[in-house]
Amino acid sequence: MRRPQVQITRRVTRKHGRAFAEAFEHYANASLALSNAFEDTHVLTWPEDVTLENMTLAHQYMNLEDDILDLTFAGARDAIAESFVKAAREVLDRERARRRANKGRT
Repeated sequence: MRRPQVQITRRVTRKHGRAFAEAFEHYANASLALSNAFEDTHVLTWPEDVTLENMTLAHQYMNLEDDILDLTFAGARDAIAESFVKAAREVLDRERARRRANKGRT
């Protein structure tokens, strides 16, 4: 009797890579990971004593941060997608080879 196995795709494509990059950006933004990483760079300083009268400063900070992060991710999106495809192909090819080797032993 054959043991159950994790199912793997026949081929990892650029479509998989793009889906990963888009999901990565979405979840990174949703978790505030990108904002936290941006804050750690100290390229902008959050305005002191934000009040209703000077909320414009907070909005300016957030707009600048958003623009920088948008452009950063736009430049990284293709590299993330390509890296995902390369890594997934390598790992899944290795898994297929392991399965073939194990199949010959039974």
